[in-house]
Amino acid sequence: MRRRGLLRQIILARSSAVFESMFTSPQGPGSVEDEQLNVIPVAEDKEALYQILSWCDLRCKRSWDLKDIQLALRGAEKYGMKDVIAHIKQVLTLGRGIVEAEPVKLYAIAIRYGFEELAHTAAWETLRLTLEEWPDVPELADIPAIALQRFQK
Repeated sequence: MRRRGLLRQIILARSSAVFESMFTSPQGPGSVEDEQLNVIPVAEDKEALYQILSWCDLRCKRSWDLKDIQLALRGAEKYGMKDVIAHIKQVLTLGRGIVEAEPVKLYAIAIRYGFEELAHTAAWETLRLTLEEWPDVPELADIPAIALQRFQK
């Protein structure tokens, strides 16, 4: 058990400078020592943590649902996981099925995380939708109004 925990700790430390500093700094109040491994409380729930961690470890099975990918992106951004964000961007860019299935949501996500080329591709994909087919996408509230104006053009 200790070996698996240590491996996870190494994977996290390599994925995030934030986690690396957490693991190497003295533990404060609220932390627990578990077989000499640091246990660090985080704000994310179990599902969000699973999504973040699944993108850190190449051995993990990942969800391709945009809701889950957003959880991973939020966590990766929070914990400074630039390589994880770049990997998610690459996967989303190559995943034509995701663009076709949810272009409006993907546009909002792409704008939110600075994936300009992906946002452009998703915007073009929305042209095949009629106004009646346009879904309500709460993620559009997370982007600047200028991005929404450009999207409409």
